[in-house]
Amino acid sequence: MDCVSMLGIQYTRYADRPARRRHPHPEHRWQTYYSEVISWLFTACLGLRRNELTSYHRIRMGWLMTATKEHRLWFLRGLADSDGGVNISNKTVEITSEPNTEFFKTLVESLGVPTLSYTSGGVGTVVMKIGDIVQLRIFNPEITNHKATLVQRLAHAKTFPRHWPEQLESRVEALMRQGLDPIAIRDNLLLDWRVYVKLRTVQSKWMRLKAKPAEGFGPSTPCLRGT
Repeated sequence: MDCVSMLGIQYTRYADRPARRRHPHPEHRWQTYYSEVISWLFTACLGLRRNELTSYHRIRMGWLMTATKEHRLWFLRGLADSDGGVNISNKTVEITSEPNTEFFKTLVESLGVPTLSYTSGGVGTVVMKIGDIVQLRIFNPEITNHKATLVQRLAHAKTFPRHWPEQLESRVEALMRQGLDPIAIRDNLLLDWRVYVKLRTVQSKWMRLKAKPAEGFGPSTPCLRGT
């Protein structure tokens, strides 16, 4: 909404939507007042009719491919900020793209970035490797956010493919004793220690430590959730 307000458009904050069974994450909600600027963006720029929705109708934006690289990049950043996410396990950025998968693939590849795409549950997704997009700063560089931090951490994190240093081993054991599950441990190491470890490696460490006759591990230790 800070970005919307830069256009001089007023908005109102109203009740947050709580988590539900099919939507486990709560939502912050705002509503903007009617704006001819937004109406123009919707029809002239996105190429949609007033009764069409971006969730169901393809945008008509062939003109974008003739724009400068900087303008194409900023449009992609808008997509990534709203519909993108970071897949830590695969070291990728993924943008939900249905029904515009082919258009978004073309857009990303016009910036020199190779892509993959897949459809799951009827939802299309465009996938980019972290190493290919880190220099683009695909998440808005003007606003610090968690996704941008994850990209930087993944791109520059240390890895230990064979033997872990003793300090790292001790850190993982301490986190396990605090009751953190493997996903939380992996994320903690990435964000706080700038170390990337595979989830299955953390799970293996957990099983070995759990089998040790050490204080804090034993039958009373709660089981971890599956992944």
